[in-house]
Amino acid sequence: MRVPYEALRQRVTIRNYLGEGSYGPAFDAPRENVRASVQQTQALVTDWKNEQVVVTTLIIVRPEIGLVPAGSYVFTDEQTFRVAKSFAIPDNFHPSHYEMMVRSWGAEEIPEFES
Repeated sequence: MRVPYEALRQRVTIRNYLGEGSYGPAFDAPRENVRASVQQTQALVTDWKNEQVVVTTLIIVRPEIGLVPAGSYVFTDEQTFRVAKSFAIPDNFHPSHYEMMVRSWGAEEIPEFES
């Protein structure tokens, strides 16, 4: 059973992290207007750089969005987040949804994306 659309009341924009390129980090084209649930939480996790960070927000998306890689950006109307950890619930074979543990990201740290 998939998470119902009614439970996903917010809209976000996602820029998937593709890895490091010859000119620095590379990101996929933005996926805009993605339905999501943005919830407050607090947890200590290991991020994509193998560093322990405190995450303050959990973002849930439907399975057809796919797994959002750690290091990706998620933008809401009010805030910018960086994905520290992402995983399928209950498993990768038949996910009902994907959860992203994210932390706030300062505007001065956001790279300029090419259009």
